[in-house]
Amino acid sequence: MNKNELKMMHDLLLEDLKWFDGKCRKLGIEYFLSSGSLLGTIRHNGFIPWDDDLDIMLTRENYEKLLAHRKDFNEGNYELMNYRTDKSMPIIYSHLMDRRAELNPKGSPEDRHFLHLDIYACDYIKTGTFARSRFADRYVLLLARLYSYRKGFKVTGGSGAGLKQALLKFGTFLTGRYSDEKFVKKILKTVATKKKTDMMAPVASPYGFLKEAFPSEYYTELVRHVFEDTEVPITAHSDAVLSQLYGNYMELPPEDSRFSSIEKTEIRFLDI
Repeated sequence: MNKNELKMMHDLLLEDLKWFDGKCRKLGIEYFLSSGSLLGTIRHNGFIPWDDDLDIMLTRENYEKLLAHRKDFNEGNYELMNYRTDKSMPIIYSHLMDRRAELNPKGSPEDRHFLHLDIYACDYIKTGTFARSRFADRYVLLLARLYSYRKGFKVTGGSGAGLKQALLKFGTFLTGRYSDEKFVKKILKTVATKKKTDMMAPVASPYGFLKEAFPSEYYTELVRHVFEDTEVPITAHSDAVLSQLYGNYMELPPEDSRFSSIEKTEIRFLDI
């Protein structure tokens, strides 16, 4: 993907975000930008110039409300998808798909998918010692990756890739008796609770939930902030969140590394 294509993709994603924001306001669903999209909002007042996605988060209550209104988000070129609606989804969060563009990482044609917004749910975390331990964090991450593996995810590159893949295959065999729904519930119940506690986190985080574990008010106290030519909701505690996630988050990465991952991705805009 070159920089002109990236600009075209950002324009589409911004349009998607405005559409999603309008739907959520109409339906009374609260959401907020998270992770790299929160970083872009604060540091760039919009997209990180070399980023290729948008990260959205909702509390579990709002997330379930979103799924209950799925038909309202299936309109035109859009489709709200997750493991409940598409059994091939290798993740346990949701995507708002935009079928006007197709992404295809070079060398991985089987990973082709449409442009989309990533939509995560955050849960209250149990107060017990185990639920807030590094062991629980690693265990839940392993379970989430086992779920992805049984849906077709493969470990590629990096040290020990073969061993990791063998372990995931063995783990898939051991957990084969669980249906998708039961397996996802097992992942969530390991550390999450429906009772309000002092800490919340996205249990399905691809980094381990402790990295994004914060006082509950960080996920419930929201403000609107400039994002490109619009305004979007973000946490009212963005400095504390970004400092935990990225350290000195206002410092830009080395110039020669900014677009390296984008260059590996191909995009095809569809005439729909």
